[in-house]
Amino acid sequence: MSAQLRLPFLSRLYGAVMQIIARGFSAPRWVFEQAREARETFRAIPWSVLRSRLILIFLITGIAMFWGMATAILEVNAPILVASIIASIFILFDFRVGVIFLILFMPISASRIFPHAMLGLKGVNPLNLLIFTTLVAYGLRRFFYNTPYRFVPKTWLWYLIIPFVLAGLHGAPYVSEIPSFLIDLVLSFSESGGYLRDIVLRPLYLVIFALMIGAASHSMARPQWLLMPILVSVWIMGMMVIIFFLNSGAHFADLSNSNNRSFLEPLGMHANDLGRLYATAYAMLLYSLRGAPNGFRRFVILVSIALVCVALAITFSRAAFLAFIVVNVFYFFMQRNYKTIALGFGFVLLLAFALPGAIYERASLGLGTHAQANEISAGRTDEIWIPLIPEIIKSPLVGRGLGATMWSDAMKEQRMLPVGHPHNAYLKTVLDMGIIGLLLLAIFYRRIWRFLRALRQRNDIDPQLRYFFEGASVGLLAYLVVGMSGGSLDPAPEQAFLWLAFGLAYGVAAKSAPSNASMAVTK
Repeated sequence: MSAQLRLPFLSRLYGAVMQIIARGFSAPRWVFEQAREARETFRAIPWSVLRSRLILIFLITGIAMFWGMATAILEVNAPILVASIIASIFILFDFRVGVIFLILFMPISASRIFPHAMLGLKGVNPLNLLIFTTLVAYGLRRFFYNTPYRFVPKTWLWYLIIPFVLAGLHGAPYVSEIPSFLIDLVLSFSESGGYLRDIVLRPLYLVIFALMIGAASHSMARPQWLLMPILVSVWIMGMMVIIFFLNSGAHFADLSNSNNRSFLEPLGMHANDLGRLYATAYAMLLYSLRGAPNGFRRFVILVSIALVCVALAITFSRAAFLAFIVVNVFYFFMQRNYKTIALGFGFVLLLAFALPGAIYERASLGLGTHAQANEISAGRTDEIWIPLIPEIIKSPLVGRGLGATMWSDAMKEQRMLPVGHPHNAYLKTVLDMGIIGLLLLAIFYRRIWRFLRALRQRNDIDPQLRYFFEGASVGLLAYLVVGMSGGSLDPAPEQAFLWLAFGLAYGVAAKSAPSNASMAVTK
């Protein structure tokens, strides 16, 4: 090719290449502009119109799913699916409807009377559907009505959520080391995916549940109305155990025997877990009684307190008994009122004469003239705690991941009981998240406790809510005290009412005084 022809050819080639490069650089800008125009067009649609379209699509999809699958595989789950679809339709109208459903069903969701699978798929259940639909409805509301509200407090994010998720990711590679006999006895997974689902994601449902309650209370003119579904939820949980006990034909004397501690396991929760749940609910009800106006509301709360006390007694959980005592001590002696203290002593004496002997037998188990730590702890000292102590040295700062007890040397060598957790909330945290994790969670609960106590002094909050939050602070303290014999510092089903109170407190405080609430919760 001659020099005269080569120069125009190279010039055209250079121009074509530069044009391609220029268009390549302008393509992202064009895509961004198109996305922005689509977003503005989407936002121009009235929310009522868009909501109606979404509901129509959701309704058609739900009906198609039901009629296509009900006759084939749903069987008894068909009514559950239909109810979930109908609930989801109402939730799309207002996400607060979903929050009310969650308040009713979250405490009972860990039990076996609540369905844990639909459509033949594990993990597809009404609770997941409610949480997902409520989050979508709330996200759409925030999209169309942007409000200055922090959905996730900084304290929750940095001191609980992030350390918890990191500990879960840290423990996932160890799942293959879990002994097969433990998988057969207490676990529902054998791979990392199931571990992340059951050990990491499912406990976070409680946090999401609390955040949604906070968002709902922040958007309500009278957030104290949420105390009504909370009361109904307490009744559902209390009646669950009472009805089960009455239908079983068992007697109190049978339940006081240590060999019958698995009596309530058909419900899906251990008696100790149920006992701690009832103890925290009792604290909130007891303090709410002071803020309730005279008349029918006080009568309903009194009956609810009696119901919770009966359910707590049926669990025969010594940890629950201790938490019950802690709550009452704080209630009667922190009032600084001699009349209240005198009434408290009278109540204690009356209760002492009314309690069945089986409860005394259970409460005094291991307490004798030659009592030993292992007997008092029901075997935890020698058969769980001492074998696990050497595991702390392996990773004292960050632990060995959530559920580290399951792949400990003591478990693999069968030098301890085949359990999935160490029956000590603080030992569990050190094993799972290390000393750093324990300190972070301690800071988290200290701030939450101080925040709940501070709300008690706020005159701009409804009295019923202020006393409810005070009861939640005492319930949290009682839960932490009995954590020496069980429970967990990270989210767990028996904390359902505590997390409910955490979320409600955050939303109410942010509503009444946004700047103060932000400082109190996030600093």
